[in-house]
Amino acid sequence: MNPPPELHPALQRIAVLRDAGHSLRAMADILEAEAVPPIGRAKGWNHVRVQAALQQLEAWEAEQAAKKPAPPPPPAAPAPQQPPARGGPADTSSKMDVKIQGAWLKHDGLLWEFLLHQVWDKLEAERSHTLPLREAVGGLRGRSQRRDRATLCEALDRLARSCVIIKGAGGGRLVNITTALISSATTEAALHFQFPDPLLKVVKIPQQYVQLQELLAAKS
Repeated sequence: MNPPPELHPALQRIAVLRDAGHSLRAMADILEAEAVPPIGRAKGWNHVRVQAALQQLEAWEAEQAAKKPAPPPPPAAPAPQQPPARGGPADTSSKMDVKIQGAWLKHDGLLWEFLLHQVWDKLEAERSHTLPLREAVGGLRGRSQRRDRATLCEALDRLARSCVIIKGAGGGRLVNITTALISSATTEAALHFQFPDPLLKVVKIPQQYVQLQELLAAKS
């Protein structure tokens, strides 16, 4: 985020710190260390004053957003392609039992699908993927979710601690796959992420991909 010059310098700095995912107390410590002038007649910074400043910043942002025309709705996620399966459990996908276990939330599933669709055409060609942080937080679709780095990291952490379990018979042999939904790392500017190799064999099989979508969407 590049705060506009008409904002109070303290609010400009707080906007940057907020988008970087700092807590209220951490922001207060940084503002004190940098000797950022407080707003009004306040002397020094603490987490209460930072919270009040954040409310002032968010009110200003809401006012600015109200002045702008509504953005067009995001394009629908492209339907997954259906390339021939490359070995593995594809031959008898109807016999596969797909489950997801872990701490993910329903909104996390929407983020997972968003990231998958962003790099769908590159899944087989590239092992790792990178998105600008601004684009990555756009995958946070929950109405009550903040769209910032801290919320993104929390969602990715839950996805990384959740796993897909596939059991069944395919290609004339028993199959037992356990894999995380995603692995990732964030900086202040970008998200770097990977879909584990065993999972790629699943998402490229249309029937199993649909099973994953349904499981993610069914989370309460």
